[in-house]
Parts: sequence; C-alpha cells; structure tokens
Amino acid sequence: MKIIKENKKFWYILLGFILATVAITFVSHTYNDILITTRHGLNLWGNIFDGNLKEYFVLSSTVSGNMFYQVEQTAAYNILVYVIFAVWNLPLLFAETYFNVDIMNVQSALLWMKMLPIVFFAMSAFVFNKIAIILIENKRLRKLAIFLYCTSILMISPIMINCQYDSIGLVFVLLGLLAFLKGNNKKFIFYFALALCFKLFAVFVFFPLLLIKEKRLIYIIRDSIIVISLLVFTTVFFTPLIETSLSLNMLYKALLPETNNYSLFIISLVLICIYCYIYKKTCIVHRNNTAIWAVFIASCSFYLFTNINPYWIILILPYFILMICSDANKVRNNILMEIVMSCSIIINQMLVYHWCFSEQTMLSMSVSNISPAALNDSIAISEGAISQIFTAISMGASSFFPSVTIGVFIAFVIYNFPRNINAKQKVKLEIDYPLKEMLVFRTIAFCTIALIPILKIYI
Repeated sequence: MKIIKENKKFWYILLGFILATVAITFVSHTYNDILITTRHGLNLWGNIFDGNLKEYFVLSSTVSGNMFYQVEQTAAYNILVYVIFAVWNLPLLFAETYFNVDIMNVQSALLWMKMLPIVFFAMSAFVFNKIAIILIENKRLRKLAIFLYCTSILMISPIMINCQYDSIGLVFVLLGLLAFLKGNNKKFIFYFALALCFKLFAVFVFFPLLLIKEKRLIYIIRDSIIVISLLVFTTVFFTPLIETSLSLNMLYKALLPETNNYSLFIISLVLICIYCYIYKKTCIVHRNNTAIWAVFIASCSFYLFTNINPYWIILILPYFILMICSDANKVRNNILMEIVMSCSIIINQMLVYHWCFSEQTMLSMSVSNISPAALNDSIAISEGAISQIFTAISMGASSFFPSVTIGVFIAFVIYNFPRNINAKQKVKLEIDYPLKEMLVFRTIAFCTIALIPILKIYI
C-alpha cells in the first residue's frame, strides 16, 4: 500500500486546504508578545552602538505593542532571544529610522515579524525529518510523519494565531535530540545548553534523555552542570536582578499547583526520570522508542498539569507525531487519538484563554479592514451565533475538554508503550489502512477550529 506516491491529487487537496487556512490565519492575527519582543530586539542595536550591551536589561525601558495593545512589559527573556529578533528585524529598523515607517502599526511590517517563528518552524521540520529517518524506517510512514507535523493544529494555533516564537528553542531541542540518537554527547550537551537559553522548559526533555543514556552519577552531574553553564553565564553577565527574576518567576508560576499541595507534573517527571534511569537498553530501536515515549510524557505532563501559557503546546508536537508513526499497525488509531486530543486542547484554549483568540488579535491585520465588528468598536466583541455557542460551552463544560485531553493522553501513552521488537521486524510492518477518511476528517477538523476566531465575527 502506497500512501504518498499514489493518489497525488488527494494529497494536493489536503495540502491546499491546510495552506489556505495557514495563509488566512497568518494575515489575520497578531499578538502583543511578538510586538513587544520585536521592539526590545530593535532596542538592542542602540545598546550595541552606544557600547552598553552589558547593561541592556538595566537600560531596557518598558515598551508596549501598538495602538491596539497598550500592555507594557520590560525585557524578560535571555539575551540570545533578543539577538535573534534584532538580526531578523534589522530591515524594520532601517524602515523606521530612515523612512519614518510606523512598523508597529503597518501590516507589512507585522507580517515580517510573524515570519520569524515560521522560518524557525521550517527549520525544526528539517531537523524533524532527520530524526524521522533514524526512528522510522518505513519511508512512506516517514513522509506521513512530516505531513502530520507540518499540518497540525498544534502548529497553526501557536504560530499563526498566537504569533509565538517557541519554535526558536524547539529547533535546538530537536538538534539535541538528533545528537542523542546519533550518540554524539558533545553536540547533545551543546544544543541543549542553547535550548535552555530560549526556554527553560527544555530541561524537561534533557533529563529523561540524559538518564536513559547515562547511569554513572558523576557523569550525570557533570553533564547537568555543563548544560546550564551558558544560561548561567548569559544571565549573570547581563544583570541577573532583572532578567532572572522575571524568567524564573514565570517558571515558578507555571509549576505552582492550583488547588493541591503537590504537583502532578513533578510527580510525573520524577516517575519518568526514575524509569529512564533504571531502564536497561535491549536494542537501539527499543532505546530510541523509549526515549521518545518518555520525553512525550514529560512534555505533555508539563502542559496538562501546570499553569502554562496555551501557545507552549507546540513543544510537545514533535514527540507526539513521532509516537503516532512509531508503529505502522497503530497509525490509524493514533491519528484518531491525535485528532481528539488536539481539538480538545485548542477548543479549551479558546474558552479559557479567550483573549489570545479574541477580535483584538485581528484589529491590526487585514481582516480588520473588512470586519464589521472591528469597524464598530476598536475592541470589538462579536455577538454572533458562534460567540454565543462558545459562551454557553464555557459556562457548562469548563472541565469537559481538559478531562477528554487527559483521558486520551493516558490511553495514548498506554497504547504506545514501547515494545521490544528488533529493527527487521519493524521494517516489515505495513500501514494500517484505510487512512484517507481519517486524514480528511483531520484536515476538516483542524482547519475549522483554526478559523473559529475569524468566523465568530461574521456568524
């Protein structure tokens, strides 16, 4: 059975729907975070030219987004984040300095800002493909994995709608995972050291991988110290009183239990780390599958059991897809669970974190030029049928979607527990088909949910 080479028209139609949805959401939304981080990145050039780079966080003023986002914020990320934003947005600095372009309120400039996380996601897809080559020996199944990775609602929502840039750190995490799979310890440590500078949450991926491959305590301590050294150096060198307090405070709030005196995430992470440490390799295929399984549990537990921002969901996407395609006989059932779990996650985000999907995110973009709601009010609140349905759902089903997500997560983890099979057996496995109907349903569901914030204006 050939699912990639045959029926090319079928795949082109699916890609057409996905690309149309991506294009619509790309030109329709912007969010305060990317505006503020872009401004702080541009301010970095001033510190460099003035010779005050070391005092960047001391001299960094509080900035706001644009005319529709008046929330003010100081520089809160590691210096390397602002270096990337400064380099990428250098054309905007020229436009603002020499041509007096109001870059925070001009759509073309906003679209340029939004291209940064897309470029890094494309880079992550390139690395993901290299990882898939190692983990998935069935070529057709590997191509399916790339398709699933690049068309997931867990990518469309955080990048296209929420305009988040966690894909930057994700690239380095995946490079670290690739080095782990290749047995290159130096690159493994190096890439995770970089990843920690972009998101401290990379540590939840690093430790399970480290404990799977290393059992000697002295080497575990050594590698742990080395991997945090770059983060410590850049933090201490660039005045820790400001940057460290904000970054660590964000991590502390994320890990803080809401209602209990214990954290389900910490419990899950401890259990996974213990399992990884006592795990004994039987064969390289089983070890690699176990590593992905453990990392998925750690990453997904972090999302499910902590107070994190909705757009961080992209951090679980690579391991989710790799597990879906880990066994060709389970692909169809895995995709069904992916659809249910992903849709539940995003719908719950739209209900709980409604401001991340509100009409305000569209006021700066092209959709606001033709939006009747946006024309009537600068902070438009739609009273259409879809908005009323969402209001009713949010009042009566606040625990429904999280419960569905956790239930599917548990079933998915149990169903995909790594089996001890050798590589030759794995190559011979065939893909469980029919897959067409499932992929069509997946595409329709993901595209519809991604367009809900826009449809709320008109329906």
